[in-house]
Amino acid sequence: MQICNCTVAIGGDPGMTVFKERVTVPELMVLQAVHGDDAVRHIEVIADETVSSNEERERLNLIYKTPEGVVKATIGAVGALPKTLDESGIAEDFIVSNTARKTSAAKKKASATEEMTIPSEE
Repeated sequence: MQICNCTVAIGGDPGMTVFKERVTVPELMVLQAVHGDDAVRHIEVIADETVSSNEERERLNLIYKTPEGVVKATIGAVGALPKTLDESGIAEDFIVSNTARKTSAAKKKASATEEMTIPSEE
């Protein structure tokens, strides 16, 4: 799952902006639901980590406790969660250019390098 940094305009107010670090793609979606579609900006992918959909859903439910169940309404109660910005439907206008694909490209390059490495004989 892609991990991102972003800015969030609290309640959609551009005068009340905070920087959030290490936000998962599903959490970005929840933040948009809470603060407004255009409140989450400057999204930059910083890592790609293995995160279970069930664990992430539980974590988000603990953080975003609302009477109306914003997590369930936004990402559902069961099933696989979006792992990439491409899968999330977040508008490209809010994403720092070229970071959405950066981590997957880095993984492919690392994988190709590992395959090409020949162990030395000692």
